[in-house]
Amino acid sequence: MTYTEYKPYVIDTGYLFPPSLADFLGDEDEVYIFREVTEQLDISCVDSDFQWHGTTPLSPEDVA
Repeated sequence: MTYTEYKPYVIDTGYLFPPSLADFLGDEDEVYIFREVTEQLDISCVDSDFQWHGTTPLSPEDVA
């Protein structure tokens, strides 16, 4: 007879992948209004002076 060893099941284990924030927000949440407003902002003055070292940074529009 073969013996199979299983990993223990721990119910308090965190997420393997982070959940989408949209899963926790309602359709009418204020964050969607904030996002629409911030997407309209002209950030070219900030972006033109931006210099980085190392890996390629995320675009400010992608982070918001």
